Amino acid sequence: MTAAWLGQDEIVRQILERKAAINKHDQEGHTALSRAAWKGHINIVKMLLQNGADANIQHKSGMLPVMWAAREGHVKVVKLLTEKTGNLNHQLADGTTALLLAVEGENIDVVKILLDSRVKVDIAKSNGMTPILLACKTGSVDIWKLLVAANANFRARNNVGEDAVWLAAFNNHVEVLRLLLKKGVVPRA
Repeated sequence: MTAAWLGQDEIVRQILERKAAINKHDQEGHTALSRAAWKGHINIVKMLLQNGADANIQHKSGMLPVMWAAREGHVKVVKLLTEKTGNLNHQLADGTTALLLAVEGENIDVVKILLDSRVKVDIAKSNGMTPILLACKTGSVDIWKLLVAANANFRARNNVGEDAVWLAAFNNHVEVLRLLLKKGVVPRA
């Protein structure tokens, strides 16, 4: 439904009044809800959900609507969809989760919402990158602190053996490095 993607509230309302098949995939594998979530159109997301849109239908890539919203940093949409999505720990083929997308995009408010929704904090991508390792790589101190407060394993390593200290140091994120050292993480030789 192109109208959902473009944020055309009135057209979406008219389509819904005609009992359109709102959970149907378009040619690109999207549902109306995934399109609206991706673009952050909160009013349309609400309308679709009120009219039976399923927040658990995946895009052909495996992405759920909440994942599109998390990736783009649409806080209100993520908040609403966390209440409607069955598995907030859903993983793509490469292991990506909504939390990993939010951390990668440095969307701190989305990270907060997901952590408040009790997502698992140590789910790794197939390359071994966990949310805390991504925070060390991007240098997001505030996200790092949120993840540590949620008991994320800051001693994890990815599949090539890079740990939090290495990622922070390699990417010149001195503040994250200081925080790791304060936590007692010892740089490996």
